[in-house]
Amino acid sequence: MAIVEWGRHSCWQRASDAAYAVMRSFRLCCRIVQQAFLGHPDCFGDGSGGDFSYETCCIRPDGRHLDHAKLQRFPSLRGCSRVVWDIFLASFFLDGGGREVEQWRKRSSPMLLQELETWHNASQGNCVLGNFLLVYFQFLESRDGSENHIAFAPASFYELHGVMRELEDELPPGLFFNLTSLTFDHIRYVLAGAHSWSLVPDEVSVWSLPRFRVQGLALDLGCGSGLDALLYSHMFSGVIAVDAVPKNVRYAKRLLASRSNVELLNVAVVSRDDAARNTTAVVYENVGRVDWSSLDKPIDGEVGMRARRVPATSCSDLLQTYTDVVYLKIDLEGSDSLCLDALRDAAVALPTWLSVEVPCLYRPCRVGSEVQHLAVALVAQLVDLGYGRFKLVAQSPQNMRCWPNRCSRLVPTSVALPNTGASLPLPRSYTMAGLPGPLAVDIEVGEQWRSAEDLVASFLLAATLEQAAAERFDLHAACEDC
Repeated sequence: MAIVEWGRHSCWQRASDAAYAVMRSFRLCCRIVQQAFLGHPDCFGDGSGGDFSYETCCIRPDGRHLDHAKLQRFPSLRGCSRVVWDIFLASFFLDGGGREVEQWRKRSSPMLLQELETWHNASQGNCVLGNFLLVYFQFLESRDGSENHIAFAPASFYELHGVMRELEDELPPGLFFNLTSLTFDHIRYVLAGAHSWSLVPDEVSVWSLPRFRVQGLALDLGCGSGLDALLYSHMFSGVIAVDAVPKNVRYAKRLLASRSNVELLNVAVVSRDDAARNTTAVVYENVGRVDWSSLDKPIDGEVGMRARRVPATSCSDLLQTYTDVVYLKIDLEGSDSLCLDALRDAAVALPTWLSVEVPCLYRPCRVGSEVQHLAVALVAQLVDLGYGRFKLVAQSPQNMRCWPNRCSRLVPTSVALPNTGASLPLPRSYTMAGLPGPLAVDIEVGEQWRSAEDLVASFLLAATLEQAAAERFDLHAACEDC
């Protein structure tokens, strides 16, 4: 929306061609990706300064990142022009949902979060949006499975939903996204996942879900502990949840016990040829990080992997069995291409919406040389199948136990629930896959779909986020004629 102007607007309006326009964008250039360098080195790395530098383009003459004067007609944005709130809002926008606020704090002001907390406590009503995002960030950042957090979670859950209803009444969806890189439905979805580990009643989690209901099935390949399948069960007519890892299936069975419209399958998804030759497959279960389990045989010397033999099937066999699938979520830990190959070769009806993980844009991931050809080939494969509209979705804003990027920090296998005498098994899930296609949040255009060409141009920004923030991405695709 034109009302949102980040940085010096004239810097981002002078591009004459598409490639230059992508490179010369506030979202890409003004993100601090190196401790000792302001902004992206590829934008400002020549050191020439002048009319195109971090200082002249990323920061306005009033010392702020955002043109607050244009936003003052919205009561929830009044007071947000204070430097601490401006920096906080900028971190959410540039990082794509505030996943690296801790790093931004270190780079911008060592006392940023402490200042924000003091201002939050002393001046309720000033910068309502900033206060809301601060509570949301703290709610997610402190999600460590401790007894204190389990007791604290419901109050934050109710507070966030109360404020969100007020914000939604005032701020247009496009404006909210262009200020935060989030959508209201995205926040609803993440918060709804809270019922898997807190004391929030189930009916409240359902009430708070995005208002999205579709006739047809969701086929969840790689369902993990079943959290997405649970939420999908309230959004689709039914869910087929599939996972090869026995431990995941045990967790999912408990979580999904009350959902009569979910069918849970403990099977490995393999190629059509392998499924025709063998009725079983071996999955290697990662004992410490179950979400890193894989059908690939461990490297010699790799510890903590346990071989499990499970029934096997193919993606095309599943789609021939379940003929009413409208959303296919593929998260098969490196075997996603097997499913796409099966869709190409089999005479099955394609789902209207599909999501799949994007290959790393660096080889090795994050630390190697930048390579986009695998990601580009994935887009071409989907276009060849008949998919023509796309979204590029960051994974970390969906994460349940890795916020921000804390997957290596394991929680206990169980924790006592205060004042109940009961215990909660943990960890049930490390991550959520997130919203299905129509509500999925693209890193640049929010809920809008875009063309394959436009999507590929965004790989430049995605590579920056992968390198600087260990971000990974999912690709959502829509087929109008399927």
